[in-house]
Amino acid sequence: MIRAVLLDMDGTITEPYIDWKGLRDEIGVPEGVPIMEYINGLPEGRREEALRALEAWEEEAARNAPLAEGAGELLKELRTMGVRTALVTNSSRICVEIVLERLRFRPDAVLSREDGRIKPAPDLVKKAVAALGARPEETLMVGDGIYDLEAARAAGVRFLLLRRLGYRLEHELSVGSLSEVLRLIIISEK
Repeated sequence: MIRAVLLDMDGTITEPYIDWKGLRDEIGVPEGVPIMEYINGLPEGRREEALRALEAWEEEAARNAPLAEGAGELLKELRTMGVRTALVTNSSRICVEIVLERLRFRPDAVLSREDGRIKPAPDLVKKAVAALGARPEETLMVGDGIYDLEAARAAGVRFLLLRRLGYRLEHELSVGSLSEVLRLIIISEK
Protein backbone atom coordinates (compact mmCIF):
# COMPACT_ATOMS: atom_id res chain seq x y z
CA MET A 1 0.00 0.00 0.00
CA ILE A 2 1.29 3.47 -0.92
CA ARG A 3 1.20 5.79 2.11
CA ALA A 4 3.67 8.42 0.88
CA VAL A 5 4.58 9.94 -2.48
CA LEU A 6 7.79 11.88 -3.04
CA LEU A 7 8.00 14.12 -6.08
CA ASP A 8 10.98 15.68 -7.78
CA MET A 9 10.50 19.34 -8.75
CA ASP A 10 12.38 20.32 -11.93
CA GLY A 11 10.98 18.33 -14.84
CA THR A 12 8.33 16.65 -12.68
CA ILE A 13 6.24 19.31 -10.88
CA THR A 14 7.44 21.84 -13.47
CA GLU A 15 8.10 21.25 -17.14
CA PRO A 16 11.78 21.00 -18.13
CA TYR A 17 13.06 24.57 -18.57
CA ILE A 18 16.74 25.08 -17.78
CA ASP A 19 19.19 25.04 -20.68
CA TRP A 20 21.66 22.76 -18.93
CA LYS A 21 24.26 23.07 -21.70
CA GLY A 22 24.11 26.87 -21.49
CA LEU A 23 24.46 26.74 -17.72
CA ARG A 24 27.39 24.30 -17.94
CA ASP A 25 29.09 26.54 -20.51
CA GLU A 26 28.61 29.66 -18.36
CA ILE A 27 30.07 28.03 -15.26
CA GLY A 28 32.65 25.92 -17.12
CA VAL A 29 31.38 22.49 -16.03
CA PRO A 30 32.84 19.68 -18.16
CA GLU A 31 30.33 17.35 -19.81
CA GLY A 32 29.56 14.32 -17.68
CA VAL A 33 30.53 15.97 -14.37
CA PRO A 34 27.62 16.71 -12.00
CA ILE A 35 27.17 20.48 -11.70
CA MET A 36 27.08 20.67 -7.90
CA GLU A 37 30.06 18.32 -7.61
CA TYR A 38 32.03 20.62 -9.92
CA ILE A 39 30.95 23.78 -8.07
CA ASN A 40 31.78 22.28 -4.66
CA GLY A 41 35.30 21.50 -5.91
CA LEU A 42 36.05 25.09 -6.92
CA PRO A 43 38.16 27.48 -4.83
CA GLU A 44 36.01 29.59 -2.48
CA GLY A 45 35.72 32.82 -4.52
CA ARG A 46 35.06 31.00 -7.78
CA ARG A 47 32.63 28.63 -5.99
CA GLU A 48 30.51 31.55 -4.76
CA GLU A 49 30.47 33.07 -8.26
CA ALA A 50 29.42 29.74 -9.81
CA LEU A 51 26.72 29.24 -7.15
CA ARG A 52 25.30 32.70 -7.89
CA ALA A 53 25.14 31.83 -11.60
CA LEU A 54 23.44 28.49 -10.85
CA GLU A 55 20.94 30.16 -8.52
CA ALA A 56 20.11 32.81 -11.14
CA TRP A 57 19.35 30.09 -13.73
CA GLU A 58 17.33 28.10 -11.20
CA GLU A 59 15.33 31.11 -10.01
CA GLU A 60 14.47 32.02 -13.60
CA ALA A 61 13.21 28.47 -14.12
CA ALA A 62 11.26 28.52 -10.84
CA ARG A 63 9.48 31.71 -11.92
CA ASN A 64 8.93 30.85 -15.58
CA ALA A 65 8.84 27.08 -16.13
CA PRO A 66 5.29 25.96 -16.86
CA LEU A 67 3.79 23.88 -14.07
CA ALA A 68 3.35 20.30 -15.22
CA GLU A 69 -0.19 19.53 -16.27
CA GLY A 70 -2.05 17.92 -13.40
CA ALA A 71 0.56 18.69 -10.70
CA GLY A 72 -1.76 20.62 -8.40
CA GLU A 73 -4.63 18.21 -8.91
CA LEU A 74 -2.41 15.20 -8.17
CA LEU A 75 -1.15 16.68 -4.90
CA LYS A 76 -4.64 17.68 -3.76
CA GLU A 77 -6.11 14.28 -4.63
CA LEU A 78 -3.32 12.45 -2.83
CA ARG A 79 -4.06 14.53 0.27
CA THR A 80 -7.77 13.68 -0.03
CA MET A 81 -6.81 9.99 -0.19
CA GLY A 82 -4.70 10.34 2.97
CA VAL A 83 -1.42 9.86 1.10
CA ARG A 84 1.32 12.08 2.51
CA THR A 85 3.48 14.01 0.04
CA ALA A 86 6.96 15.50 -0.09
CA LEU A 87 8.86 17.55 -2.62
CA VAL A 88 12.46 16.29 -2.93
CA THR A 89 14.73 18.42 -5.12
CA ASN A 90 18.34 19.30 -5.78
CA SER A 91 17.22 22.91 -6.28
CA SER A 92 17.55 25.60 -3.63
CA ARG A 93 14.94 26.33 -0.97
CA ILE A 94 14.29 29.75 -2.56
CA CYS A 95 13.34 28.07 -5.85
CA VAL A 96 11.14 25.55 -4.05
CA GLU A 97 9.22 28.35 -2.32
CA ILE A 98 8.71 30.17 -5.64
CA VAL A 99 7.29 27.01 -7.28
CA LEU A 100 5.08 26.16 -4.30
CA GLU A 101 3.64 29.68 -4.30
CA ARG A 102 2.83 29.31 -8.00
CA LEU A 103 1.38 25.85 -7.38
CA ARG A 104 -0.73 27.08 -4.43
CA PHE A 105 -0.11 23.88 -2.54
CA ARG A 106 2.19 22.92 0.29
CA PRO A 107 3.20 19.25 0.54
CA ASP A 108 3.64 17.67 3.97
CA ALA A 109 7.44 17.90 3.68
CA VAL A 110 9.91 19.80 1.52
CA LEU A 111 13.56 18.84 1.11
CA SER A 112 16.02 20.87 -0.96
CA ARG A 113 19.79 20.84 -1.41
CA GLU A 114 20.23 22.75 1.84
CA ASP A 115 18.87 19.71 3.73
CA GLY A 116 21.56 17.13 2.92
CA ARG A 117 23.57 15.47 0.18
CA ILE A 118 21.76 15.87 -3.10
CA LYS A 119 20.46 13.14 -5.39
CA PRO A 120 21.75 10.65 -6.52
CA ALA A 121 22.71 10.23 -2.84
CA PRO A 122 19.72 8.81 -0.94
CA ASP A 123 19.90 11.34 1.94
CA LEU A 124 17.04 13.64 0.88
CA VAL A 125 14.80 10.70 0.00
CA LYS A 126 15.45 9.01 3.36
CA LYS A 127 14.80 12.27 5.22
CA ALA A 128 11.53 12.74 3.33
CA VAL A 129 10.37 9.21 4.16
CA ALA A 130 11.16 9.82 7.84
CA ALA A 131 9.49 13.25 7.83
CA LEU A 132 6.31 11.67 6.45
CA GLY A 133 6.33 8.91 9.06
CA ALA A 134 6.39 6.28 6.32
CA ARG A 135 8.47 3.20 5.61
CA PRO A 136 10.48 2.91 2.38
CA GLU A 137 8.41 -0.05 1.15
CA GLU A 138 5.19 2.01 1.35
CA THR A 139 6.70 5.03 -0.40
CA LEU A 140 6.73 5.91 -4.11
CA MET A 141 9.17 8.41 -5.64
CA VAL A 142 8.10 10.13 -8.87
CA GLY A 143 10.83 11.74 -10.95
CA ASP A 144 12.09 12.33 -14.45
CA GLY A 145 15.82 11.69 -14.19
CA ILE A 146 18.53 9.17 -13.46
CA TYR A 147 19.48 10.90 -10.17
CA ASP A 148 15.88 10.50 -8.96
CA LEU A 149 15.97 6.80 -9.84
CA GLU A 150 19.36 6.22 -8.21
CA ALA A 151 18.37 8.06 -5.01
CA ALA A 152 15.10 6.13 -4.75
CA ARG A 153 16.82 2.77 -5.27
CA ALA A 154 19.53 3.57 -2.72
CA ALA A 155 16.84 4.56 -0.19
CA GLY A 156 14.82 1.38 -0.80
CA VAL A 157 11.87 3.32 -2.23
CA ARG A 158 9.82 2.31 -5.29
CA PHE A 159 10.35 4.57 -8.29
CA LEU A 160 7.96 5.79 -10.97
CA LEU A 161 9.54 7.43 -14.02
CA LEU A 162 7.79 10.42 -15.54
CA ARG A 163 8.83 10.07 -19.19
CA ARG A 164 9.90 13.29 -20.91
CA LEU A 165 10.44 13.85 -24.63
CA GLY A 166 14.10 13.76 -25.51
CA TYR A 167 15.13 11.89 -22.34
CA ARG A 168 16.56 8.44 -22.91
CA LEU A 169 15.92 7.01 -19.46
CA GLU A 170 13.87 3.81 -19.32
CA HIS A 171 12.31 2.17 -16.29
CA GLU A 172 9.90 -0.74 -15.85
CA LEU A 173 7.39 1.50 -14.05
CA SER A 174 6.75 4.69 -16.03
CA VAL A 175 4.03 7.15 -16.97
CA GLY A 176 3.74 9.90 -19.55
CA SER A 177 1.97 12.44 -17.35
CA LEU A 178 1.24 13.23 -13.72
CA SER A 179 -2.45 12.46 -14.27
CA GLU A 180 -1.46 8.80 -14.77
CA VAL A 181 0.24 8.65 -11.35
CA LEU A 182 -3.04 8.69 -9.46
CA ARG A 183 -4.51 5.93 -11.62
CA LEU A 184 -1.45 3.79 -11.03
CA ILE A 185 -1.67 4.26 -7.24
CA ILE A 186 -5.39 3.44 -7.21
CA ILE A 187 -4.82 0.30 -9.31
CA SER A 188 -1.95 -0.84 -7.06
CA GLU A 189 -4.23 -0.56 -4.01
CA LYS A 190 -6.73 -3.07 -5.44
